[in-house]
Amino acid sequence: MIEFRKSPQDEIESREYANALYIDGGYPAGVSECFTVGISGGCALDCFVLLKGECKCIEEVLEWHEGTEEEKYEIEKIYNNIEK
Repeated sequence: MIEFRKSPQDEIESREYANALYIDGGYPAGVSECFTVGISGGCALDCFVLLKGECKCIEEVLEWHEGTEEEKYEIEKIYNNIEK
């Protein structure tokens, strides 16, 4: 069985994590970056997928995870294309 260390921190780690999930037999090939981060418990304000503007669960992340209003505003800017 493959042991997972931590949540993927970038595209390469996400791809490696997805490959490990596939090799282990539990998941199909080609799961998304958002999936690999989420399944590993890495959904947070510093998630690389979130910071790229590709998070599929932005509302939940902003609601569930503690952070300053400034941090949350910076994330919202990515998704709403608003300027401060």
